Amino acid sequence: MLDYRFTTSKKLFLAYATIFLFIVWRPLSFLYIHIDAAQRLPILVLCLSIVAYWRPFIKLLTSKPICIYLFVCIFMFVNGLVKHSYILDAENGIYNFLFSTIIPILVLGITAVAACTNYDKTLSVSLFSILIYCFLVLMKMTDTIGSGRFVVDSINANEVAYYASICIGMLFLWYKRLNKKKLFLLIALIPVTCIILTGSRMGLLSLFVLFIGYNLMNSEAKGFVKIVKIIVVLLVAWLAIDFVLNNTVAGERILTTKEATEERNAELMTGTFWDEFGDRGFMYYYSWPLFLEHPFTGIGVMNFVREGFLGYRLHTEYAAQYVENGLCGFIPYLFFLVYLFKHLKRKCLLKYGYYTRITVSILMLMFISIILSNFMLWSYDVIAVFLTYALMIPYVHESQNK
Repeated sequence: MLDYRFTTSKKLFLAYATIFLFIVWRPLSFLYIHIDAAQRLPILVLCLSIVAYWRPFIKLLTSKPICIYLFVCIFMFVNGLVKHSYILDAENGIYNFLFSTIIPILVLGITAVAACTNYDKTLSVSLFSILIYCFLVLMKMTDTIGSGRFVVDSINANEVAYYASICIGMLFLWYKRLNKKKLFLLIALIPVTCIILTGSRMGLLSLFVLFIGYNLMNSEAKGFVKIVKIIVVLLVAWLAIDFVLNNTVAGERILTTKEATEERNAELMTGTFWDEFGDRGFMYYYSWPLFLEHPFTGIGVMNFVREGFLGYRLHTEYAAQYVENGLCGFIPYLFFLVYLFKHLKRKCLLKYGYYTRITVSILMLMFISIILSNFMLWSYDVIAVFLTYALMIPYVHESQNK
């Protein structure tokens, strides 16, 4: 696929171990074995990987677009120390602080090294690591408050839905590149069930974006046949959406967002259109004054828990970036996203073989899903998001060289 390799495939064991541990260790540690909640073992393996792949790792980390996000992460780290991030005072504070700032970009770099060397195996390791994550969480899900929304201890339900939606995107990619037809539906049941049980609205939206987009672009049909296929796909999607809205917790949460907000948070109602978006609307509305007070450097990573009066972290990536990192972090972050989109789009428009075209198209769908999810979920410490970025890097570099 590529005209360069950083190492031989046989020497990628540490990279694959890094991917696996950073995805699986969190639910394994929190929910099953109850040791090393600080995730020291994954950090140790990451350090060994950096040493083992030092030259290609530095080469990728200092090249666009990774170097752009590297700047954001370094700024988050330094700014968080200067402004004493709220998370530093929590149990395992320094480790959690590292996981919220520096570690994700390092995992991205190691994964990108592996993807540039053996794309299909890196994709498989990433997919099945996230699949195991979903399975481990699914086995511990309970409806603790009788709301119909299943959760697990110590792991946010929205994070689970984020991992599950990325798992589905990677599954589409794995299915098309490796032609795994027999296993596709069986494997897909696990992440889809996670999304439905968590009742995540953005997880549900991501699922439909991936399903509709995949079926529309995965067609060689032309003319009338293509029009018929589009109509059929949209009809199936409409029926599925109608069923989900009227028969699932996620659908109920979408339909009753404003009413539920008025009932639970009457004292927080703003009298503006932000009320239509529930607690996420409150976050945008009430975090804005904090941004105006600290426009350039923000209030520091995770400090909305302390500075805001809602009592919990910002559940939206964009607000988290401009409120907690200010313009110094937010503008480079936007530039990183624009850079990825620009080169993925360019790669989509150029004429390549089937597997390259289908791969880039699915990566673009996953990227759009992340962009939409970030309006309602945070992602700066969601490792699965960084694995997705890493899978884009080989194709972005190819686009740069054209």
